Amino acid sequence: MTTRGAPERLLPSQFALDPDEFVRRFAGNELLYFQREDPHEAVRPERVIVLDQGVRTWGRVRLALAAAALSLLRANPKRFGAVRLFATSAPGPVDLLGADATALENRLEASDLTPNPGACLVAALEADAAPAPRDIVLLTHRRSQNEQAVASAAGGRGPADRLFTLTVDEAGRAELAEWGTHGPVTLRAFRVDLEVAESARPEEDQSPAPSFGARPEGAWGGDAEPVPFPFRPGLVADPLQFGFATDGDWLVVAGREGVLHGLALDGTPPEVLPRAFRNGAVLKHVDVVLGLIGGVVVCGRMVVPSGAAEAPRVTSEPHSAPVVTSGASNAPPVAEQFVAAHYDRSARRVTLHVFGRAEGEPWWTAYPDLQCIALRAPQGAGGALDLATLGRFPFPTPSGSALVSSRAMVAWERAATGAPPHELPITSTRPAKVSDSDGPFLQTLNDGGVYPRQTARTWYAVTPLRDGKPLLAGAAVYRAQLAGDVLALAYVRANQRRLLLLRGPDGAVLGEVPHAVRTRFALSQDGRLVARREADRTVVVSDTRAPAQSVARATQASLHDALTVELGADPFRLTIIIGGHRHTFQVAHGVLTHTPRWELTARTTERVRHVRSGPSEYDPIRFPAREAVRAPGWLAVVDRLGQVLLYGHSGALVAAFLIRRERAAAWVPGGVFWGDPRLIGGPATPGAGEKIGRAILAATGG
Repeated sequence: MTTRGAPERLLPSQFALDPDEFVRRFAGNELLYFQREDPHEAVRPERVIVLDQGVRTWGRVRLALAAAALSLLRANPKRFGAVRLFATSAPGPVDLLGADATALENRLEASDLTPNPGACLVAALEADAAPAPRDIVLLTHRRSQNEQAVASAAGGRGPADRLFTLTVDEAGRAELAEWGTHGPVTLRAFRVDLEVAESARPEEDQSPAPSFGARPEGAWGGDAEPVPFPFRPGLVADPLQFGFATDGDWLVVAGREGVLHGLALDGTPPEVLPRAFRNGAVLKHVDVVLGLIGGVVVCGRMVVPSGAAEAPRVTSEPHSAPVVTSGASNAPPVAEQFVAAHYDRSARRVTLHVFGRAEGEPWWTAYPDLQCIALRAPQGAGGALDLATLGRFPFPTPSGSALVSSRAMVAWERAATGAPPHELPITSTRPAKVSDSDGPFLQTLNDGGVYPRQTARTWYAVTPLRDGKPLLAGAAVYRAQLAGDVLALAYVRANQRRLLLLRGPDGAVLGEVPHAVRTRFALSQDGRLVARREADRTVVVSDTRAPAQSVARATQASLHDALTVELGADPFRLTIIIGGHRHTFQVAHGVLTHTPRWELTARTTERVRHVRSGPSEYDPIRFPAREAVRAPGWLAVVDRLGQVLLYGHSGALVAAFLIRRERAAAWVPGGVFWGDPRLIGGPATPGAGEKIGRAILAATGG
């Protein structure tokens, strides 16, 4: 209430006064009026961030602390007041208002030699003597929290201050604590995956590039598995092996269960390639991927059942005759065979070649100039194959003729010393005797040096340096690969796991990148490119002259492999469920319709055990029979790679569907794609809904 105001704000009780008293109070400004008060606003505490950039935080710990600082800088204005940042590398508070993004980035990346953040914490606590409440967050190493200088500085906090510490160590152990009367009290302990943090890169634009629309012409033919995976959502299997085509514009990635991806270096998403297939068997065990002109050869082993179309198994013992498998349908399967699948990229054709019984560890090599591959195995087994003429050496061709290829003979002779990229055996001692027939190897030296020996191009004994000190001092080199004049070394030292690239013959350092100890890498045959797998299973292709910059990247698709399927026949209705996401596909007026819905409820789905799934029966692991769902005239098969296959009553593949949370896509044979561009790898086919709807109706006879 107040004694001044507008007449309409008079209190009702004032009108009950005697008229003379009312006038007297009005003249003396004693009448009472309503007055609107501003709503009460809680005091918002100021947020003060203290970032330790001292010697203990160098390396991967800095990534976690800098990320925490960036997150804390984005304070909610409704809960907190001003935000201020102090860093041990800066003499005072960091200017957050006048600094641009680059200046802030440089400040967060700075380093200093302070042993602990005690002095910086004191400066932050004394910077503002006002009694307003403050939340101070100290970001530091776990060991620094226990320093006496930090404890003394923490004792200087004001009565309205709350002091928190977020600590991280090299192993990723993190802890959030609040300082009380007797020191820090842990609020939460957790772990940070610093391997993934080191390999993380800014997310690229996920919108389809114009080149996405240029799809490969036609399906793969020849000895290719019958069930395709036509979508392009990214990598659908854990990458294990890499191989570049000789042209350097195509990388083939082999994953678990032999799943293959073809990654063009033009920015297009990776294509899932069909695995080699013959007589109901598929190549799952991949030993190596070798590059040739216009394609690659995927080498491995598989059990090839007997059949009319089966190429004979040929042994390579010098005194044994070629052994030809029986063509009878009731013949038992032969033993596991060494095989090589030639992928001709331009012809989009897979050709499977059988080499013989798989015994021991194979040594595969490829010679693009001869268009030949060679296999050397224990006990002298193996041989060379001319992929152009199919001539072989030293054993005959599958037809049993005496044709021997001169190019295969040359390849067989070269195979004694290998072919680039060379996997170098690593030794710390100098061999007593080295002959010209021995292949290249790497000798590690005591002073942090390395000496590539028996190489086609002469190398010196080199000691890579960083900041004037031996880079490999105290490190263990566990893998080495040589191609052209580039040497790639994977090494581990303490908690560092790195991939180092050197240029011969003087060992100049081209660069180094983080590299998890169990992940793979591969050089191209000329040493110009390197492919590697990062900790988050992303495949990165880089120029060896600048390994930290990517030429091409392929990320994990993160598809769902535990789908629930509901199938109806009259009318056609297919529902794919993952978690609370329900995607229903129907055909209305000849057009495919899609209805997404979120419904997190318990449900049961009737399934048929051991449903015969036609062409997909060859791989019960990828296409489990218990996941198949049947309706009159229809069969839906779940593919562990993430898609759902729809078969008609004739057993022919009618369509395939793919979902990823709220996204959906569909495909029918003939290259018709519908749905989210991030799943199909480009824009949808014009009129895709009508074309897919017609294909489904045609399969029902409608």
